[in-house]
Amino acid sequence: MASLCQRADLPLVLITQGTDTHQYLNSPLRRGKILKAISRSAAVICRSGDLGRRLREAGAPPEKLRTVYNGVDLDIFQRRDRSAARAALGIAPDDAVLLFVGNLLPVKNPGMLVAALHQLNQARAIRGLRGAILNIIGTGPMERQLRHQAETLGLDGSIHFLGRQAPADVSQHMNAADVLCLASWNEGFPNVVLEAMACGLPVVSTDVGGIRERIDRPTRGLLVPAGEVPDFVAALNATLERGERVPQTEIPGDLSWAAAASAYADVLSPFGEGRKCHDPRG
Repeated sequence: MASLCQRADLPLVLITQGTDTHQYLNSPLRRGKILKAISRSAAVICRSGDLGRRLREAGAPPEKLRTVYNGVDLDIFQRRDRSAARAALGIAPDDAVLLFVGNLLPVKNPGMLVAALHQLNQARAIRGLRGAILNIIGTGPMERQLRHQAETLGLDGSIHFLGRQAPADVSQHMNAADVLCLASWNEGFPNVVLEAMACGLPVVSTDVGGIRERIDRPTRGLLVPAGEVPDFVAALNATLERGERVPQTEIPGDLSWAAAASAYADVLSPFGEGRKCHDPRG
């Protein structure tokens, strides 16, 4: 691609999503190829500041790295009436509802959510509270393992595997839930966090990737070290006890795809001035 752009006298702008930076930089061969591609590029769009930091530490020129988050369809993901959302989904008004949205893969560490729910409900039982439920939206190779884990822990009635859902249905669940849960070992920046924020849903997540760049205050959510189940349970309990959605004033105003497009334009426009696209073959 770099050679093609060079022959066409066109600027090359790269995008780093997450895995390409998290994993490939650990390989000397791939790291060399990544840095070579960056050296021939005009700019690199990073899905989070953390991805930019990793590239910078690997030797990429800082002046080429620009952070641009993905956008959210705000016609779909927006704050709606919680009672109505629960009624539509058949969720009781006083249920404590945890929500996970994502692929059931080892990097997402969904087994930690099952373990955390078990500990959380044990603590709630001691206090005379009903157990929380966990709704899982998504599919993946770990589903059978998670079902077995839930059954072993006596949670098979408290965890609902909902499969893949349309965006409008995901939004409905976000408006019905009390907290979005992520237990990932690493991330670039998961778009589900932005979607939850748009719905006013607080987030409890492991402190990985660029998540703290947006979950940067307690009113938006709580972050804990990766793999630390007791800390995760404490954060869940604190969020459920607070029982508040993210205040409208705390929801960032730049979550839309229009804002993302504007950020892209800011990156791309300096390289397009005075240029005309042409066929390099003449």
